[in-house]
Amino acid sequence: MHVEMRVMDLLMSRLCHDLISPVGAIVNGLELIEEMGDELAQDALDLVGRSARQAAAKLSLYRIAYGIAGDRNDHPLSDGRKLLAAYLQESKVVLDWRPETRMDSEGAGPGVLRAVLALALVGIEALPRGGSLTLSSAETPDGISVQIEARGVGARLEAAAATALSDETAADDLDSRSVVAFVAGVLARRLGGRVETALETDRVRLTLSLPPRPEEELAGV
Repeated sequence: MHVEMRVMDLLMSRLCHDLISPVGAIVNGLELIEEMGDELAQDALDLVGRSARQAAAKLSLYRIAYGIAGDRNDHPLSDGRKLLAAYLQESKVVLDWRPETRMDSEGAGPGVLRAVLALALVGIEALPRGGSLTLSSAETPDGISVQIEARGVGARLEAAAATALSDETAADDLDSRSVVAFVAGVLARRLGGRVETALETDRVRLTLSLPPRPEEELAGV
């Protein structure tokens, strides 16, 4: 229980940190409206609207990536495109979405989108100056492969995050940054998969390899 509580505490700390900025901006905007009246009302309303959309986008993505809702249904990967596009709307990261057609429209299995989104958040974390996040997928004889490539100036995967992805980190050694990678690795292993990393100058590639979908395994019997 100590390990589980440590991970939960860190993850909740990280999510609250990510959400406090847009929520705080909403509060500031409302205070401006109260103080300045019509003089700054439109600017303040624009701030409130933009911040509210940002907070809603983050909550929607976190609900699937970190909540039980991500396990309940076989979400098509296209649901992830909508969530990531909204999440990145106010950022310097551009989404390039290229999944294999059937998985994009029909789904890749319960819990798969959850793991993909969790790993995408690791990729976004690897782009401190912005850049592009490319997501592609393919069905192979060995199962499913989803690749996330983060490319941009200064793109890097922190050593602590790389270790956390591979389950070589004790919970006590995690922090609010590496816990995001740790959870992504846990979700991949729960599906019987693994995450591989490839690091180059200004580029980080994360590959999620999963076994075949249950219906495909049955078809091959």
